[in-house]
Amino acid sequence: MLLIITASVLGQQVISFGNNGWNSNQKLDSSFTTNGFKFTSSESFYTNYGYNFNINTVSLYYVFLQPATDRITILTPNGESLSLISLAAYQVSEVSTAGLIIEGWSNSSLKYSNSFSKITLWKVLTLNYNNINKIVIKLDSSASSSLTDYDFDNFTFKSNITSVNLDSNLIPQKYRLSQNFPNPFNPSTKIYYSLPKSNLVTITVFNILGEKVKTLVNEYQNVGNYYVEFKADGIASGIYFYRLQSGDYVSIKKMILLK
Repeated sequence: MLLIITASVLGQQVISFGNNGWNSNQKLDSSFTTNGFKFTSSESFYTNYGYNFNINTVSLYYVFLQPATDRITILTPNGESLSLISLAAYQVSEVSTAGLIIEGWSNSSLKYSNSFSKITLWKVLTLNYNNINKIVIKLDSSASSSLTDYDFDNFTFKSNITSVNLDSNLIPQKYRLSQNFPNPFNPSTKIYYSLPKSNLVTITVFNILGEKVKTLVNEYQNVGNYYVEFKADGIASGIYFYRLQSGDYVSIKKMILLK
């Protein structure tokens, strides 16, 4: 089982790979899921602990055995749109001169792509990829047959969910789903809600036919007051409904998108 240290601060989640429970020369599968994030590739993942690099305690180690075609794909939990703020990388072998490409996708649309080279020391790669649900890590077109291997760590994500009213005196006493503001809206609007109990929370947007358009929230949340921003890029004008469910509580409200 992959052990992960996860910290959440104001909607931010940092995935760091811990070494508890690993043995020497630990080999992972070519696909694993942690905290809802699914990592897949055509090759197997390792821990740098197993290879005794001792460069950052323990991190995720990957060898591009087929540099021209190998890639790492990371899917967000339940396809939720998140922001990838940064990640840390280290090129273990200094032989290869191929650049590292990190892409941010929203479903089948490529939204971001950046190339990094000569990462011969641990480096935090600042990305700020907003509203994506897939990350692809690969080598650039200059990749040859030279072995290229990297360690990765501290994948830092930020959700579109923001906690407000942190004053303990303002802890909500009952569930509340407020009318979105502004309404009508274009291109985005905010939905405020209150949770008197900690529980799994989902907020889903539907069209007038009852078809799901987008999932805005799908995670466990603590007691508090929150808002989530709904960005309607690529969505047609019309009447839509948003539905909050937490435990046995369900509430639905209508909103209007005018473009």
